[in-house]
Amino acid sequence: MRVPVKLLGFGFWLLSLNFAQCKEITCELKSTTIGVKKINPDGKIIFRARESVEITCSEKHWIFFTKESRKTFTCKADGKWDNEPVCAEITCDDPRDQLVSRPYYWRTMKLGEKQSYTCVNGYRGTEAEATCTRDGWTPKPLCTEILCDVPKIKNAEIVGRQRPNYRINSKEEYRCLSGFKPEKPVQITCDSQGQWKDIQQCIEITCELKSTTIGVKKINPDGKIIFRARESVEITCSEKHWIFFTKESRKTFTCKADGKWDNEPVCAEITCDDPRDQLVSRPYYWRTMKFGEKQSYTCVNGYRGTEAEATCTRDGWTPKPLCTEILCDVPKIKNAEIVGRQRPNYRINSKEEYRCLSGFKPEKPVQITCDSQGQWKDIQQCIEIMCDLPKITNAEIMRSQESNYKISSKVEYKCRSGFEPEKPVQITCDSQGQWRGIKQCTEIMCDLPKILNAEILGSQKSNFKINSTTKYKCRSGIDAEKPIQITCDSQGQWTGIQQCTEKCGPPPEISNADTKEMTKEEYNTEEKVEYKCFDKYTMNLSPPFSNYLTCVKGEWKGDIYCFKPCIVTVEEMDKRGIRLRWKANEKMIIPHNDRIEFACQGTKKYKAQNLPRPTCKDGVMLLPECEE
Repeated sequence: MRVPVKLLGFGFWLLSLNFAQCKEITCELKSTTIGVKKINPDGKIIFRARESVEITCSEKHWIFFTKESRKTFTCKADGKWDNEPVCAEITCDDPRDQLVSRPYYWRTMKLGEKQSYTCVNGYRGTEAEATCTRDGWTPKPLCTEILCDVPKIKNAEIVGRQRPNYRINSKEEYRCLSGFKPEKPVQITCDSQGQWKDIQQCIEITCELKSTTIGVKKINPDGKIIFRARESVEITCSEKHWIFFTKESRKTFTCKADGKWDNEPVCAEITCDDPRDQLVSRPYYWRTMKFGEKQSYTCVNGYRGTEAEATCTRDGWTPKPLCTEILCDVPKIKNAEIVGRQRPNYRINSKEEYRCLSGFKPEKPVQITCDSQGQWKDIQQCIEIMCDLPKITNAEIMRSQESNYKISSKVEYKCRSGFEPEKPVQITCDSQGQWRGIKQCTEIMCDLPKILNAEILGSQKSNFKINSTTKYKCRSGIDAEKPIQITCDSQGQWTGIQQCTEKCGPPPEISNADTKEMTKEEYNTEEKVEYKCFDKYTMNLSPPFSNYLTCVKGEWKGDIYCFKPCIVTVEEMDKRGIRLRWKANEKMIIPHNDRIEFACQGTKKYKAQNLPRPTCKDGVMLLPECEE
């Protein structure tokens, strides 16, 4: 069969039309002058897929979002560069990793600009101004720590090993030399100004012998009145005197470590003061009397005098005791029993406990006290425990109604129609005389309906009775715009509710990530927006996480998380005695799940169980440590 020549010609025309619609993928090099020192190849601005260009920035610029001055960029298959080929001006942000007082007030500055600053308490600036450089702010560090010098305290010595200097909040202890106070070690603290606080000066310990003549018969050693700590003196009193606050005529006194005598070294005339420890009522204040003098007296309530007069003797007032105590008999309480062992009688202020018999209240033990009149106080009579007729709002008691009920009695009640619970409720009189198992009767009602993206029409009450109706309307631009009527059913639930759906606004901001495409102001349900993590951050694609959010009835659904990279500084490596194994030491940024191999510096060796190739896990990397 032959095909007409005209038909073949039409087919070739269609084929050529399809070929004409295919467009070559290219990338355009837009920024070629600002901050650019050199471009290789020079003069070329259009690059095909997989072609590359090398850009070298000028002295005051670096590659955008990096700190490199030269970098190669490749045109990808989708017509986009693998990294942004732009030279950005070198700037310095606020130094958040420094101990600067208020770094958040710093504006972004250019290379060579300066900024005056102050440091936080306990630190001082290493220079008056900070300078923006290619490596960030200098000097480094901006702030240095304030230290305390070795404490110098007269007549004292440091406890333990002494250091050449001390950091703020460091603590040190010193002890006063023998014969100085305080004797106990004193702890001092290096404060934020580099000064030692809580210092106590060491003072020599001495005691003075003040009274050396009144009532004194002999002193040994004689003539000495100042005594150092632990030195002693012996004093002998004359015939009508004794050592103050004792009944001794001769006593040795020692100067204590706190500079006080162990007892008062004074000879006092033998006298008798008022007998405050013998329950005397009158006179209220006895004058101080000498040996042999007498005093009439009466006793306080609950006590009686053993004689009509008291006599002052070397052993104090006689007779002894001046007053005898009134006692309480055994307590007798109806329907009760004594707790524990019962005594034949009880002293004033003695306490006893009794417990009511079973079925009587109070149930807990009652404590009573024997008063100054020999009577028991705080007695509570034992009363049989019963429950009153229960009173429950919106309910009626079923069957017979008594005025009161004994323990364990049961009663049933039923809530009125329209109240819950609907079934009869049984309650029990418990051992405390209270009804147990009561459920309050509450009217069955519906709360004010809460419907997403809707407004209630008409009056809005806080609650609605059974069979009540109300109407609501979805907001403008949302489905179901006509008013919808709903009804409160017998269970207190709204029936007939239809949900209102709506569109989503712009997608939310995600930490450490941005959308791949330009966002819109409005999205329909089921529309998705894809995100990508910032440079050096890694997308978590393990369920429930993904790289997109979905619009679902006006809300964005989904979980997006970017794993943080790890930052290893030269300072941190020096602190741990390690270095990079395959390259010179420099600050490293390691993406999540990447590894980097370290080696020990010099002759140092790894500590036990250290891994030389740690893995970055969401911004955290357990670096190895080396030691000599």
